[in-house]
Amino acid sequence: MFEIDSEFHGKGSISSAVIETNIIISSVVAYSLRESFVLIQESNDIILSLSSPMEIMTRTHVDHSSAILIFLGAMLLIAAPSCRADLVDTVIGTLLPSPSPPPPPPAPISPSPPPPSPAVSPPPPPPPPAGLTPEYYSASCPSATAWVKNMTSSIVDSDRSMAAALLRLHFHDCFVRGCDASVLLDSTSGNTAEKDSLANANSLRGFAQIDQVKAKLEQVCPGVVSCADILALTARDAIVKIGGQSWVVYLGRKDGVVSIASESMAGLPSPLANYTELVQGFAAVGLSEKDMVVLSGGHTIGSTKCGAFSQRLYSFTGPGAINGTDPTLDAEYAKLLKQQCPQNAPLNQVFLDPSGSFPGQTYDNGYFKAVKANKGVLTSDAALLTSSFGASLVAREASPNSPFMTDFGISMQKMGMAPAPRGAVLEVRKDCHFRN
Repeated sequence: MFEIDSEFHGKGSISSAVIETNIIISSVVAYSLRESFVLIQESNDIILSLSSPMEIMTRTHVDHSSAILIFLGAMLLIAAPSCRADLVDTVIGTLLPSPSPPPPPPAPISPSPPPPSPAVSPPPPPPPPAGLTPEYYSASCPSATAWVKNMTSSIVDSDRSMAAALLRLHFHDCFVRGCDASVLLDSTSGNTAEKDSLANANSLRGFAQIDQVKAKLEQVCPGVVSCADILALTARDAIVKIGGQSWVVYLGRKDGVVSIASESMAGLPSPLANYTELVQGFAAVGLSEKDMVVLSGGHTIGSTKCGAFSQRLYSFTGPGAINGTDPTLDAEYAKLLKQQCPQNAPLNQVFLDPSGSFPGQTYDNGYFKAVKANKGVLTSDAALLTSSFGASLVAREASPNSPFMTDFGISMQKMGMAPAPRGAVLEVRKDCHFRN
């Protein structure tokens, strides 16, 4: 939405024809950056950063009518083509001192080229919610992030598989009630919590390690650092520890006091989900189609139980089924998985990405290479190839010049900003297992 500076409302005696003509012939090239515009004055190549007609007048010494026209011309050029006619009508109705018939539509303007596909140029993450900042603890607990980093490093040194566990804890937290550490709350006599749902029970790990970090921070800065922020920091620091690229973690989250198993079942993406269901599930927490594909790359580390995908090996009934095996799964790889996952062993585990020097624990783009080669383990992994967008992004992330590290950090940053439900009771828990 564009607004004309209030000091110019109702002023000016220029005609609609002059307005329209000057807008059309304006040679200003404009780019939008939040509320400011960068105007390039082609006659002398001077680049002016201007945010209002008043600043245009101050910087260029033109009269207010000319300043308005430059400002409005810039707005017209950056406006979507479908909005330009309405914008001109609004501008004229605002500037003229008395009502006048609407002007004819401006001459056709060549439509702007479509924005590049996210698979080519990733959009920046959205601004963080109010109150979140990387420096949130700079005054209240200056050593907090250093303690988390050092302790996470020790945890992963002791057990490299904990990197995947800590990443998954943060993921499972943010997809249910936002990033509020509700996944850490214990069940009570009257309520089954998220951690004990079918999606998480006997699956999520890392609770004891989060307790260790929380206990240390309570010694250093009692009642200051939230459990939700600890989850976000340990996930990032664990990925960096095993060779991943860092990303900025915005801090200042608070901990929720509600944790319900059924919400976990409804909110977490299923390993059996198809592409449409995956897109919808990620959209529910403010993530894009690209974020969904990129964050699936987290499967480059970690493992899964055979029961999560055994239907692809033994009971597939879709088109082209071969003796109960999913035809979209590489035939030789299917044989290998059957050796690792006999029909009577649903609790056996296999790596989601067995490539790399540390199978299941090497953070790289090996997952996307596997998916591209029809060696994605889960139904949801294989689903990425059922969309042209998904398949093209998989190919890009699997390429030798893969942007996976950067893309993953951007999408993780976005995921970490998922807010708690509006009106939720929030606090900084003293013990991550229980509300205060």
